[in-house]
Amino acid sequence: MLTRRKKIILCIAATLLLFGIGGYFYISSDLFLNGFVKPRLIRALDEQIDDKYTMQIGHLRGNILTGVRIDDFSIDQKEGNGQSVMSTDSIVLRYNIWGLLQRKLLVSSLDIHTPIVKIFRGTDGRINITEVFQRTTSESDTSTNNTSITFAVSKVSLINGAMHYTDEQRNLDFKLPDIKIELDGSYEQWDHTGQFSVGEGSLTINQSTFNLDSIDDIKFSLSTEMDTLSRFKLRSGKTEIDIQNANFDRMNGEWNMSVKLTFNAEDIQKLLDEGTKIDGSGVIELDLQGTRSNIVGQIKGYSESLSYSHNLHATSDVAVDPHLTDMTPIEVSAVNIDASLDLNEEQQLKINELSTVIADGSMLISGGVSFADTSETNLIPRLRYYANNIISYTGQCKFDKVDLHS
Repeated sequence: MLTRRKKIILCIAATLLLFGIGGYFYISSDLFLNGFVKPRLIRALDEQIDDKYTMQIGHLRGNILTGVRIDDFSIDQKEGNGQSVMSTDSIVLRYNIWGLLQRKLLVSSLDIHTPIVKIFRGTDGRINITEVFQRTTSESDTSTNNTSITFAVSKVSLINGAMHYTDEQRNLDFKLPDIKIELDGSYEQWDHTGQFSVGEGSLTINQSTFNLDSIDDIKFSLSTEMDTLSRFKLRSGKTEIDIQNANFDRMNGEWNMSVKLTFNAEDIQKLLDEGTKIDGSGVIELDLQGTRSNIVGQIKGYSESLSYSHNLHATSDVAVDPHLTDMTPIEVSAVNIDASLDLNEEQQLKINELSTVIADGSMLISGGVSFADTSETNLIPRLRYYANNIISYTGQCKFDKVDLHS
């Protein structure tokens, strides 16, 4: 026989259980996700982008306690035809909600399906994707927020992505399809490894189209902490790029990094025509620092041995002088590069020494490459200006006993 007290306890427990079950199904319902969460999520995301653009979300699925799926997410232009700058078929986010108790959003997996990025540069030089996240800084943006949440992710997967870049200034069109990226690591720190691949793309310049070969299974590793990129390593075949101790000061706009490129001619050979043959390996090291407006640093390089040859018969249908068809490989060894870059005051690449043993002789180059003067203060526009204007070289080049006869 149940006492009155036990009956009350059972009634309370049953009521809580029913509320719990009902609440669970409610937060998984379309009414809650698309009627309550979706408009608030769109409004919050819209506040993070420029007024010329808007966020679109097609449909939400899942359960906010364990993970959600966002269908048909896009960032679109408000004016014109409403062209998308970014779009995806779906984004699947799985996370551990208990991490929020420690102000951490612990994402166990992030799957992005069919993302498409369309970058457009108009005749006025403006690039759409750089404008998307530009917005007026308000007092609330600059104030200290003690309730900020740390974001940590374990696995990221990008499936069947694509990028399309159009440049009206240079009459250029660049497409990369079938982009695949996989990233795997732990919650505790951003120390991840991954790989990516790209399908066969195309590059169109002045209505002339060039096909680009696919890139398969590029491996990389990434380690960061706050505003420091401790290490980023990218490897393809026997060629490797290693970026270490990259620091970025957002307040002052100052940065510095060390880059080491270890290259092997076998990987470069894939990009050349049948008649060109290269062999060997080498290392290039960059130690750079700068601000939003300039770069200074040191450039060093060395190679024990390199060789180059070219066979005209392999690349030309036109009759060629037999003496010129088969080029004896040019052997290069003991390559040493020592240069300094200064885009702050001198606007010059100073070649302290470029020396090598070549074709049984030696070569020694020193001097400087000077860039055209510009009043532009921002770094990226300055680099564009240098690329589009004449550069000059002043120095000396000395050859000793070099024999290039075949």
